[in-house]
Amino acid sequence: MSGLVPSTNQTKQSYVRKSAANYGVKPVNPAWQEFRNGNFGLKASPTRGRSNDRRGDGQAGGTFLTDLSNAGSIGTELKFKHLDDLLEAALKGDWQNQALIKVATLDTEISDVSTTTLTVAAGGGNFKTGHLTRLLGFPTAGNNKVARVASNTGTSIVYPAATFTAEADPIPVGASVRVVGFQGASGDLVATTTGGNALTSTALDFTTLGNGVGDGRWVYIGGGAAGEKFATAACNGWARIAQGGVAAKRLSFDVVPDGFGADAGTGKTISVYTGDFLRNGTTIWAFDWESQQSGVAATMYEYFYDTLVNGLTVTLTGGKEITVSFDFVGNQAQAIGTVRYAGSTDVAPPTYGTMTCTTNVGDLTEGGVTLMGGVNCMSSGSIKVANNIGREPVVGPLGASATNVGAFTGSGNVDTYLADPTIMAKGINNTLSSFATFTGNNDGDKEGYRWDFPAIRLTPDSEVGASNQARKVSGPFDAEPHPSLGYTMSVGRFWYMP
Repeated sequence: MSGLVPSTNQTKQSYVRKSAANYGVKPVNPAWQEFRNGNFGLKASPTRGRSNDRRGDGQAGGTFLTDLSNAGSIGTELKFKHLDDLLEAALKGDWQNQALIKVATLDTEISDVSTTTLTVAAGGGNFKTGHLTRLLGFPTAGNNKVARVASNTGTSIVYPAATFTAEADPIPVGASVRVVGFQGASGDLVATTTGGNALTSTALDFTTLGNGVGDGRWVYIGGGAAGEKFATAACNGWARIAQGGVAAKRLSFDVVPDGFGADAGTGKTISVYTGDFLRNGTTIWAFDWESQQSGVAATMYEYFYDTLVNGLTVTLTGGKEITVSFDFVGNQAQAIGTVRYAGSTDVAPPTYGTMTCTTNVGDLTEGGVTLMGGVNCMSSGSIKVANNIGREPVVGPLGASATNVGAFTGSGNVDTYLADPTIMAKGINNTLSSFATFTGNNDGDKEGYRWDFPAIRLTPDSEVGASNQARKVSGPFDAEPHPSLGYTMSVGRFWYMP
């Protein structure tokens, strides 16, 4: 006798995120954010004990349930925006976002678009002169562009003459304007090495440009057109703002492209692209999970509560997709059944696609030296985070616990080839190094993430293997707080790249 059974291909997992203040509190009318994944290892873990009572019949005593926790890993692929809530939880931080206005109620948050002006309900004051903004979701296709702000009020964002085609009312839900960088007037932004590597300006005030321009943030210098980047090629590319590096007329860097030098930017309207910023901190985020099983007579639901991100691993392997795994520790679970949690609704996942190591790694450096091509090319690498969470049962309801979130630690691996002995020497010499990479989409707005361990110590080795094999360097590393920036790890989220 045979029959059809439920398939793992007919399951769906979703989460609700909550702050530390609601840890231990089950959600009310949850809106479940669907989370696409390739492996959902979260499972209930009942703990049983057995009575020590002696019986005259020679049998052991009965058993009882003493604790109920949940734990496991969830594996997925790197996609833009899909993981942002979980990245905050892994780094125990908060995204420091650049200015954004998005229409949630028809014709409200943005109520009018003229040839020069967006009329907004509030927040116009966050869009400063010189900001580059990305507009999306407007009915007139030509209005969905990157444009430079000329001026602002609290209820208007003003652009140069004839920037837009006037939009007919109403402005639809989802239309948005977001800061993605800044741009100098012709000849205003200057690259200099006097007093350190920096950009200087006469007209712009760097201190007013918001969260994308701050200590430790990465910026990308240079636009897509020749008139938007420096004539000196080495002045264009990734640079990191130094601690205390933001002054009114000077933006100082502690990391710049190799060969960065002086360039007056004559006749150029230099563009600089900036992103939202996340660094490790102390903010605690927890998740409740719903797992649906369809393909059966009645859809079944399973629930896991109060899960914390104990670990994160991002793996980059040549010729493969970029994979991400989150390890969770939590309290309580609900047996699978056919009744859904009361008041549940669903939120569709973002639509961005999978990133790979073949086409979606735009920059990769160890100690500021590229690992893309040449003798130092990287065969594989990883980024790892641990929050060292401890969970102990306490006297109280089933599943109650004392949960301790420990120290944030970062580590990883950089596997290269032995053609250049530099990496090998850094281990024995205890040389402070760094590891950074940009992973982003290769078309459209080229959205992506800038991952940064600014201070690492390598422990490399190069074992001599079998014959006819390329000799590789295995480069495990441990991260530590950067001596001036103060953090161990940061992630920059860039919504637009040239």
